Amino acid sequence: MIILAISNQKGGVGKTTTTQHMAAVLGAEHHSRVLAVDLDPQFNLTKAAGVDVDHLTASVYQVLVTQAATMRDVIQPTEQGYDIAPADPRLGSADIELVSGGRVNWHLALRKALATLGGSYDWVLLDCPPALGTLTVNALHAAHGVVIPVTPELWPISGMQLLFGAIQSALGEGNPGLEVFAAIPTMVRRGRPHSGMLERMQDVFEGVPIGPSVMLSDHFQSAALAGTTVIHRSPSSAAAASYRNVTEFVVRAVEARQRRPATRIMVGA
Repeated sequence: MIILAISNQKGGVGKTTTTQHMAAVLGAEHHSRVLAVDLDPQFNLTKAAGVDVDHLTASVYQVLVTQAATMRDVIQPTEQGYDIAPADPRLGSADIELVSGGRVNWHLALRKALATLGGSYDWVLLDCPPALGTLTVNALHAAHGVVIPVTPELWPISGMQLLFGAIQSALGEGNPGLEVFAAIPTMVRRGRPHSGMLERMQDVFEGVPIGPSVMLSDHFQSAALAGTTVIHRSPSSAAAASYRNVTEFVVRAVEARQRRPATRIMVGA
């Protein structure tokens, strides 16, 4: 079971779109068993997957915060080729509730919850919130690797030091194998301003592979309005091809890591 955190502390950079479309490619086209976990109190991935939040009986909130449910209890199938562990607005209180009352090892709550799944899934994709709070910390301690969607704008690129600091903390606090598999340029527009920022990314993300660019496209909005992905609605579009390319890039990065004996990813690790 490979666990990937899709993370960036900046909002509006395509984390949810990347999580949803990678999950769809892996599930619907690669025929892998895929679980997407919504860790964002705004629950955009949950809505994008077609889950009615108003009728949820339990969500990731009950799994991580109140511990009134297991991960298996909350998982739902979707029509997009993957399963989802949904979120709801109560996750907004996780930063307070997870660490209140002297709860021991609160940062390992997600890792423990996912461990109960055993070998049920090939891939688990964690859609992180746009903050470096307790939920993102949990994701970084549970994941084997990180995928960072980032728009080619000045602030999102220059603000990466905070995320890299959180990753370094996780490396030193019990997840020594955590690796950044890719930075994915998203919402890319043609023209010199974005091409110049893409060149700068090579310096900012020194040592981090820069994945294929995802160009800005109306296909994403059309698919979202239809309650699906571009993989399903516009499978022959350049937008769909871009996320196939992104997914293949990440899969190759994971496979390369698995070939390194000292850091081989094991099922249930």
